[in-house]
Amino acid sequence: MRYVKYLNSEAELKLTFDKLPLFSALFNDAPDAIFLLNAKNYSIIDCNSKALEIFEADSKTSLIDLPSFRLYESEPVEFSRNLLETNLKNGGEHTQELAFRTLKQNIFWGRLKNRSLRIEEDEYVVLRISKVIDYLRAEEALSTLLRGTAKATGKMFFKELTKLLCRSFDVKYSYVGKLASDKKSLKIIDYCGPINEKDSLKCLVGGTMNENVLRGYTTFYPKGAKELFPDDSFADKYNIEGFMGAPLYGNSGEVMGILAFMHDKPVQEIPNSRYILSIFASRSGIWPMQMP
Repeated sequence: MRYVKYLNSEAELKLTFDKLPLFSALFNDAPDAIFLLNAKNYSIIDCNSKALEIFEADSKTSLIDLPSFRLYESEPVEFSRNLLETNLKNGGEHTQELAFRTLKQNIFWGRLKNRSLRIEEDEYVVLRISKVIDYLRAEEALSTLLRGTAKATGKMFFKELTKLLCRSFDVKYSYVGKLASDKKSLKIIDYCGPINEKDSLKCLVGGTMNENVLRGYTTFYPKGAKELFPDDSFADKYNIEGFMGAPLYGNSGEVMGILAFMHDKPVQEIPNSRYILSIFASRSGIWPMQMP
């Protein structure tokens, strides 16, 4: 007899949890959203009441059978899926910090943890999502970045900004880019790295690390960026492993550029780093658009 199956009623759900004392405390008392996923396609089999609250669902039936990646906001699905499958295959726990979208289309920052689970002959995945609420620490880090560039104006602002990003996130490269009028390439306004090659840098958009950011998503690739984007000459030139980028918006609200940093080694995401980068990008986005 299967302990867990696709369920259609609250009575069946309660009966199932009664049969699973291991899950009873987790589902009933956990402060985080917990989902039980189908290990083959990662669709949602069941969830706790906190999941309904966090994801603004009216009932469990609105979440059951939904692909779990539907809850993600900022990551390309294929990347997150590949990272998840690799970690689960190696028997480890898959952890990420990213943006999520509720059923009512509201976005929040959170951390997820995925781990495989075997019950008798069946395989499942347990997904746990917690909201990132430590915004005070993020604001302190953001304030440090702002103070570091407070006295800089014009082009000097971006020179100081890229330097500060490299130091703050302990990476080799950072840059501010403006989307060209043809929407197919990105002009680098300022760049920080071991060798300053800003004037010779012009990277394409399609099929690159920048593409998802220019669609309006703050994006993080912790490792393997060069392999993920084999046609990205920028990633190939600098042997890039880790990348994080946030969109810059013009006065009209349209994405016009990018604020990003990258590294030739895997990047370990620090708490709230995407929140910091996206907030800083939103506060500095109009300036690069005014530059030639």
